[in-house]
Amino acid sequence: MLIALWLQPLTWPLAGAITLTGSFGEVRGQTFHTGIDLSVGEKIGSVPVLAAGDGYVYRLRVSHTGFGKVIYVRHPQGLITVYGHLSHFAPKGEALIQALQTAQRRFEVEKYLSPHEWAVCAGDTLGWAGNSGYSFGPHLHFEVRSPTEKPLCPLRYLPPIPDTQPPAFFRLVVVPLTPTSQIEGWGERKRLRFRQVSRSATERRYVSLDTPRVGGPVGLAYTAADRAGGGTAWLGLAHIGLYDEQGTCLYQASWETLDFDWRRFLRWHLDYLYQQVYRIGLAHLFVREGPAVPWEMGKGVLHLQPGEVRTFEIVARDFAGNTTRLRLTLRGTAPHPTIAPRRPLDPHRSWSVEEGLLLCREPFLTPWGDTVLPTRPLPLQGRVPPYLQPIRGGPPQPTHLHTCIPPGHPYQLRLSPTCTLQLWAETLQDTLYCQAQSQDRPWGPSYFIGDPLVPLRFPAELRWKVPPQGSPQKWYPVFRPAGSPVWSPVLGARLEGQTWRIPVRSWGEYGLMYDTFPPQIRFLGRAGPFWLFSIEDLGSGTNPYTLRVEGPKGPLYPEYYEPQRLLYVPQAAGRPLRITARDRVGNTTTRLFVR
Repeated sequence: MLIALWLQPLTWPLAGAITLTGSFGEVRGQTFHTGIDLSVGEKIGSVPVLAAGDGYVYRLRVSHTGFGKVIYVRHPQGLITVYGHLSHFAPKGEALIQALQTAQRRFEVEKYLSPHEWAVCAGDTLGWAGNSGYSFGPHLHFEVRSPTEKPLCPLRYLPPIPDTQPPAFFRLVVVPLTPTSQIEGWGERKRLRFRQVSRSATERRYVSLDTPRVGGPVGLAYTAADRAGGGTAWLGLAHIGLYDEQGTCLYQASWETLDFDWRRFLRWHLDYLYQQVYRIGLAHLFVREGPAVPWEMGKGVLHLQPGEVRTFEIVARDFAGNTTRLRLTLRGTAPHPTIAPRRPLDPHRSWSVEEGLLLCREPFLTPWGDTVLPTRPLPLQGRVPPYLQPIRGGPPQPTHLHTCIPPGHPYQLRLSPTCTLQLWAETLQDTLYCQAQSQDRPWGPSYFIGDPLVPLRFPAELRWKVPPQGSPQKWYPVFRPAGSPVWSPVLGARLEGQTWRIPVRSWGEYGLMYDTFPPQIRFLGRAGPFWLFSIEDLGSGTNPYTLRVEGPKGPLYPEYYEPQRLLYVPQAAGRPLRITARDRVGNTTTRLFVR
């Protein structure tokens, strides 16, 4: 079966020149991109989407988020192709979906078809490309899956795209892996300089300009990307490996196939702390303690003896086979018994003095010879720690730390008589110095909780009792990340009696908003065959399931996409249009659009 699958050819689902804007295996936030994105020139509803092979449509789905309007085609050898973010389906699909929406009286519907209901041949029109679902620009999302729904790299089944651009490296960092590891005498990451020394249509070569002294176990981390064809978008890699002077592979990662469950391993593959501080993605070329990461092989841990000089090569390859090589040299030195970070990654959160205790994120040695560990705070006994002053000068600032929580243990932190933070044994990946700073906003209370530099492996939970003022149903949980001015409703929260149970997927500021603000409806103009409206709501957010749109021919099923906060109304529906929007706590707005 596998041989048959690999030999089964497909055709491109768009006519004309192909431009990739997203590749298979790219890391996007906390998940992988399981398909490829194809440019449609910012057009909605005018670019036909074609069947990539013979088969039959076995599934149609319409939703307010995700792929929006999506078609699944099953092919004779078992392969499945997926076409997402469509503007609208071909007439047969539209008829099936509209009949289902009428029967269920809702926009979100799903239908499974038998092989004889909608047979297709390669090149048949399935629908038209659009911007539906969780999408922020018109494009076609295309996937190839195995018979068991496992994502496969679509580029292995499609005609090749002319590609004469090898991958490019943007950043290379040496990472200390233990408290005694050192790089140039310091226990912190060090970025290496490098330059390009040659370039051809199929290969690019770099060489490092630095030869750092390293002691103890260290690893390498990188930022790299690729471009395909004539596109300008930066795409992901197909393969990367680390090799020594003899050509022995020390580490490799490959993204030929994926699994939807693999997203949970990304915390061990990415340098989360570096990304949070510098806002630049950095991936490891080594394996740290933790679960086996499915797409990785080898450990990649480098441990040089004092005086030893070794050369290593990083080899990156794109899906067209173009290769890029980066050569670097390291010089071994003795590890230090304890390393004092010269400049912490984030000087405002790497330490804190609370109630006479010195808390730290990374181990270091004090001027008095005491070792401070993340799990062992140091009593200061009245001593003044001038070496802890932030780089900008001035006294240490309070960080509102409540407690130090090690990973692997359940913990319940009472923030106030009405608010409790619950962490499970699998919630934390690293020691958490839990901050909890309360504020009274004009619309209700809020807490800044956690530490943005410590990743959450599994959601925590806030249990927040509704304040006694006003109607309990008007209070709704909202969230904003650290440094962001924008508040968003917390999806997945539920009210049990008088207590909100709020999932905490990211650290930041959480609040209970007394929502008396109705949604705001605004006409934006035309977008392909649609009239486009924005529906914004400050507070609990627009409820897509209670939207009402009425035209001259009767009620419509509102095509509203939550991530975009946009409503698409077919121009064929005519005018006038009466739109009624309600948020999740019942505030309502009705607008009449005549012209």
